[in-house]
Amino acid sequence: MGQYSVGPISFQGVSTTVGTAAAELGERKIFNGSEYLYCYNGTGSSVTQGALMVMSGLSGYTMTRSSTESADLPMVCAANTSIADGQYFWGLVRGVVSVMSIAVAAGDLIGVGDDGAIKTAVTGSFPTGPIVGKALETTTGNAQPSCYVKLFG
Repeated sequence: MGQYSVGPISFQGVSTTVGTAAAELGERKIFNGSEYLYCYNGTGSSVTQGALMVMSGLSGYTMTRSSTESADLPMVCAANTSIADGQYFWGLVRGVVSVMSIAVAAGDLIGVGDDGAIKTAVTGSFPTGPIVGKALETTTGNAQPSCYVKLFG
């Protein structure tokens, strides 16, 4: 595309989940500066908003929540809504997102925790999984901090 080109127009919002595919699996789009990947939830249950998901290996672009800490590379984040089992959705690959509840300090590196959760990478020690982003604000208790993430999708 040239400097003044316009990409395809998308009529489906990134918060939409549907039971029948409304886009091509693996399709990508940029929305408000964030990159999204069109996927399918094959977890067998709902996925909480802010959870990280990995590719299941059963078929292309079928995502699941990791049940073992740091077991796999996170491909997308359920960024804008909770996702029921068997739904197609736009998963966030790169951008700013409110992640699952965690206490962090602004600037903390974040990694992959149990069952799709986010954890802080311990400063001064070797992390047990991939670093996937950085906290943009300080939170305590069960707040959902804004973080910049860059996942492997």
